[in-house]
Amino acid sequence: MGRYVKYKDSKGLYRFRLECDEGKELFVSKGFSTKDILNKSLKSSRLCWRRTNSFVKKTSPDKRFFFALRCQNGITIGASPLYDTREEMMKTLELTLKHSSSLYEIIPHLERENFKAL
Repeated sequence: MGRYVKYKDSKGLYRFRLECDEGKELFVSKGFSTKDILNKSLKSSRLCWRRTNSFVKKTSPDKRFFFALRCQNGITIGASPLYDTREEMMKTLELTLKHSSSLYEIIPHLERENFKAL
């Protein structure tokens, strides 16, 4: 089972990521200006995870592969890390679907002192 981790990035934006049990990062949200927007986006993303057509497979300008999560309204919530091969990306997408489907727990990232209140 995976877990969501909320945190504040170095630019002061609020994000969440999905990690598998081993701590591997499967997905990272875009940055949000407030905790409230982060929480609404996380709630929305949990509905999107259930629809496989919400994932858009893409290629970066440097020819690496990644997938993005897009909600029904067309807004992209976040993306996977970059992968050198399409096969690596597809394995991570499968893991993402597996771990996200059973997630009900949201764990605050406690290493960032200013973000403990989440």
